[in-house]
Amino acid sequence: MVLLRSYLRRDGLIDGEFVPVTDYLGTVADDDYIEGAIEISVDDVKLLTLEHFDYVDTLWAYLVEGMEEVAAGRASSTYLPDQPIEIRMTPDAGGQRVEVAVEDGEWRRASTARRALLAEMTREARAFFEKMTEIVPSNRDTYADLIARIDRLVASGVTGRYPSR
Repeated sequence: MVLLRSYLRRDGLIDGEFVPVTDYLGTVADDDYIEGAIEISVDDVKLLTLEHFDYVDTLWAYLVEGMEEVAAGRASSTYLPDQPIEIRMTPDAGGQRVEVAVEDGEWRRASTARRALLAEMTREARAFFEKMTEIVPSNRDTYADLIARIDRLVASGVTGRYPSR
């Protein structure tokens, strides 16, 4: 099972509370540096947690590119935007499964069905960028481009179906 959830760091609060992006109200302090986190768990292996916070819209953009690579049967590797934490997605030889691995001093790995991974990632990424369009209208064009890329992935059939929330 693949579980993803996106968060924004609420400005001005002690300890920088994280709020699920779907529940976030208001604006962000800096349109260019939007702090947040993405939780990713695959079969109960926590790969990314709130401890791995960074510039979350940039990270999601990197992950959209990674999804495009995986959909094409190629491996993907990226780093969090401002930290030396690597995220790899490596399809197996048959293209049916993908190993997701995160390295932040130690490697954590989990394998899942490619369709399940891409279905959940496209669902969460699209919901994230739709909400970000409301929160950060100055980045609307960039987010619209990313939503279009996500929609092309879904339309290509690599996710099997477009999951609803």
